[in-house]
Amino acid sequence: MKRAARTTPTIAVVGLGKAGGSLVASAKRARVRVVGSGRRLSSMTGRWRGADVLFLAVPDGAVAAVAAQLARDQGALPPVIAHLSGARGTAVLERLSAKRPEVVAAAFHPLASLDGERPIPRGTLVALDADARTAVRGLQALARRFECTPVYVAEANRPLYHAAAVVAGNLPVALLHL
Repeated sequence: MKRAARTTPTIAVVGLGKAGGSLVASAKRARVRVVGSGRRLSSMTGRWRGADVLFLAVPDGAVAAVAAQLARDQGALPPVIAHLSGARGTAVLERLSAKRPEVVAAAFHPLASLDGERPIPRGTLVALDADARTAVRGLQALARRFECTPVYVAEANRPLYHAAAVVAGNLPVALLHL
């Protein structure tokens, strides 16, 4: 039996802050297209053409607004649009999902301290969720390409996941300070 060839995914990234920069640095085994800062998405229309996943690496408070801008875009969008927020699940992309049902909303959160220059550390847990099982499997494969450990975290469990991440990441520093 002939084995199917594995294709190299193409990702597009909006936002080059700490999370976006580290995501781009991690994508050694993927084609990466940096779309821009996310402030003026209208000028970036089409720059994600051909991408398998569009990552929204914008501040948590901007995810819904960027998703709303994408929903108004008349051009073709990638089949999966994922944000990198740890506190939010796929519901933050609901405007996009409602107006563009062909697009799968997803969350992809690396649980690490990122600096925007170095790759996401090997073995980092990536909490992910998507509105379709095939997208979850695709994001799991992408996390593995980044040498990370994918873990499914459903929308209902996001607040608990985020609280645990905050305690695990920030509490030791606060205790050391005290």
